[in-house]
Amino acid sequence: LNMINAPGAGSGDVCTYMWACAICDENEACQKDKEGHSRWLVAKRMERIEYNGWPECIRLSNAKIDLVITTVVGPRIIRVGFVGERNEFWEKPEDQGQQGGDEWRIYGGHRLWHSPEAMPRSYYPDNGPVHVDPLSGGVRLIQSTEPTTGIRKEMDVQLSPKEAYVRVTHRLRNDG
Repeated sequence: LNMINAPGAGSGDVCTYMWACAICDENEACQKDKEGHSRWLVAKRMERIEYNGWPECIRLSNAKIDLVITTVVGPRIIRVGFVGERNEFWEKPEDQGQQGGDEWRIYGGHRLWHSPEAMPRSYYPDNGPVHVDPLSGGVRLIQSTEPTTGIRKEMDVQLSPKEAYVRVTHRLRNDG
């Protein structure tokens, strides 16, 4: 999630794709190094922020929508909305910024559950940090394996560079 220089940045040919304009579709440096351009574009659309008391959240944004993903608890998408507008997901104010502990918290946002829903299996706390891997257009969040179920949750979150579209892929892995 570190900043990556634009393709051709050393030659004075700077990528101008920043917020999903069409210039890079015709930019020779970007055409020559599509992988480098993709990494640079993801870095420009992704930043680490503090959000409602949670440090180290990941904000993905394009010109239309933005979303916030927690990394100190989860995997969880805590915010989705149009840029500068309200959160379309509900958040529980008393749980904002909370982390750690053995009790399950609702937090709000979107989380990955396994079914059928059953107490206590479905309510294993997601109060700990997740591992984050960069993906094309987003991130993969990987929760530690739940000791009570042997299940490891993974969530891929990928934001369209131009549209109000997010692809979320859920994975449950049986590590038990």
